[in-house]
Amino acid sequence: MKFDSTLYLSNFLIENTSWSPKILENCMKILNGFVVIPNSLVYDDNTGTISLKAKIPNSQFCPSEISINDSSGIDIYGVIADYPKTALHLNISIDSFRSRSVLLIHDETPSAGIYYHQSTIFDKNIPVEEKLTFYDKYALQAIRNYTTRIGSTLEETIKTTSEKLYQIGLVPDKEISKKTKFENLDERVKAMNLAIRSLSKDTVTRYIDEVRIEPQEIYDPISI
Repeated sequence: MKFDSTLYLSNFLIENTSWSPKILENCMKILNGFVVIPNSLVYDDNTGTISLKAKIPNSQFCPSEISINDSSGIDIYGVIADYPKTALHLNISIDSFRSRSVLLIHDETPSAGIYYHQSTIFDKNIPVEEKLTFYDKYALQAIRNYTTRIGSTLEETIKTTSEKLYQIGLVPDKEISKKTKFENLDERVKAMNLAIRSLSKDTVTRYIDEVRIEPQEIYDPISI
């Protein structure tokens, strides 16, 4: 059998959506190099969301679930095969390639915790700004206790932004920002696609070493 992921996904998108050719093209660019599992594409009439299963050849990143929606973007959930006890959720805008992601490391090392990454939209005249935010293992434990108490899930609380964490009194242990210049939008999405397909323990370690600090418990009192 010879199976063509491009034909399968592109035809399914054309048949089930009314998206513009540009949005369709952007979607394919984000998922370039992914191999769609045959018969895995499903369209939800109620939400207008397409879900699929896919794998990335010769990559340590193993997607477990992918969903596509023209308004909310592409959501990719997965694990890093050579970095046990990690979970990653990527969200990428299809029209602007703005990205939000959250990396969860739930082992017993000092690196354990929650790592948020956000990028601004592309503008050829302004460098793309990336913000990295770190919550340590003590924050992670506090979130677990919170979700258990209210009968929620960890995923529903951490999402891809830290808004909910602020609501329950948790502030970042460390934040950094950096800027990257891209010549055009196509260069930006190629870099993003390469970063996803290159995910491994090595690349993740380099990423988190920029922002993580030693775990510590600090309780600020009420002040007026």
